[in-house]
Amino acid sequence: MKRAIMCIMLSLLILLGGCDGKIKLEQKNEGFYDEKNDITYVVCSMLAVRPLKVGEEYATDGENTYYTIPWQEPKEFICDNVEGISYVYRADTLEDITINNFEPVAAFVYIEGEASLAVDTFYAAQEYLPEELRGEDRRDDSELVYGIRDALKEGERVTVTESEIDSENDFYLRLLSAKYPGLYYTVIFYSDTHGRSYLKDRGTGESVVAPVDLVVRILG
Repeated sequence: MKRAIMCIMLSLLILLGGCDGKIKLEQKNEGFYDEKNDITYVVCSMLAVRPLKVGEEYATDGENTYYTIPWQEPKEFICDNVEGISYVYRADTLEDITINNFEPVAAFVYIEGEASLAVDTFYAAQEYLPEELRGEDRRDDSELVYGIRDALKEGERVTVTESEIDSENDFYLRLLSAKYPGLYYTVIFYSDTHGRSYLKDRGTGESVVAPVDLVVRILG
């Protein structure tokens, strides 16, 4: 009897040890399946979309851990975090995120290197600011942000060869959206050796000519 009780206790410990509270994901085609909630996750605009912050541990596929994204519903979006790089995964019932549906209202400007260096902020209009910040004498850069959006959506696509790119003037724009408050969308501002400046959509890899007011704001 004593031996039987010990076997039962050992079995319970093994079962409880495998039940750490995280959702279990299974590989499914090019994504992951959450059987508990009947959700299939697929990668979300791999190069362009990132989480603003990585939240709490939420799911595992046995090898990797997946996390919640603050301000986003985990049944819609989760992320991984491998060596400081986080990719976003969306429920496959949601449309993929592109510049056409991201609806940016603000942006952070960074210089990327061994570490990201913030150099500027393009502030949203008052209506998108938290209650505690409304009414303050804060700069409104919304027209600048909308200009970036419109250029990427409607601007003529251009081709710039590697030999023409001036790598000294690369800036990364992290577009922010009230529609997706926990995510940002990456756009690259760069110039060529002739002094012309462009925007590159990391989601599509396509470039357009940068708006003049953006060039003035970034390069002076």
